[in-house]
Formats: sequence, structure tokens, C-alpha cells
Amino acid sequence: MARWRPNTLGQLQDASELADRHYRLGAIPVSAYVQFQEQYLKALAAILETKSEALTSLQELEVLTGESLLSKEATHS
Repeated sequence: MARWRPNTLGQLQDASELADRHYRLGAIPVSAYVQFQEQYLKALAAILETKSEALTSLQELEVLTGESLLSKEATHS
């Protein structure tokens, strides 16, 4: 996760909004719009699931070691 670009979610959201605008303007058919939105939601779910699993693993490590392994500032990103 540390190697991910920090703006990945923002770029996905921007692309989704762009697809929405193009659909509303009639530039793309509904089938392409729906397919794009499905892919966006799958990618978003995968990213959030990965973050959730990482935080769960971190919590388990902290319980096992009895130490806080992450600074408070890093948890807000």
C-alpha cells in the first residue's frame, strides 16, 4: 500500500464523474456507462478492502506485541 499513488481514489472518482458527464451529454451509450461504473465500484471496493485488512492486521500485531506500531498522524490518511 505504501507504493500506491496517494491520489488513486481521487483519480477514480474524477474518471467516474467524467463518464457520468459524457453519458448525460449522450457521448457514450448506457451500456458503456454502466460497465464503467461497475468497474469503478469494484476497484473502490478492492482498495477499501485492502486498507481494512491492513488495519485489522496492524491491530492484531499491536495486541500481540503490546505496542502501538503506527503514529496517530498516519492513521488519518
